This record gives sequence, structure tokens and C-alpha cells, in this order.
Amino acid sequence: AAANDALDYLLVGSIPVVGDILDGFTWFVISFWAILRGLERPSLSLPMGAIELIPFGDLLPTYTAMVVWIVWHNNKRAA
Repeated sequence: AAANDALDYLLVGSIPVVGDILDGFTWFVISFWAILRGLERPSLSLPMGAIELIPFGDLLPTYTAMVVWIVWHNNKRAA
């Protein structure tokens, strides 16, 4: 997630087709990771991933925030 966000800052993610494929792959990997770990995904995780598909929305570190949000949500739930 952090690597994808860093690539977005370097404008690699802003290349029309390459950026969308990279964003879709990262979104899939995060979702797959959460499913394999048995983590509950909070309702905001879907819109957070969609922000990456909006032009210039990928300049925000949304994938990193999504992973932090999923981990925080599950730690809060476990406590």
C-alpha cells in the first residue's frame, strides 16, 4: 500500500492505463490480505479505494490509510 502511494507521488500512478492497473492490483491485494487474515473490513474501505480511481485523487495516501484503518478497526474490535 505504501509503495503504491509512493509511486503515485512520483507520478507513475498518474499514467492513464498503468496507474489504473496498478491501483486495481493494489486494491485487490489489500482486500485479499484482509480476507486471508480474517479481518473485518470497515464500511469506509470501499470508498477509500475508489478515491484512487478519481483523477488526482491518487495523490492522497489512501491505500496506506485504508490498511491503517483496517488494522485499527480490527484491533479496536478485539479489545
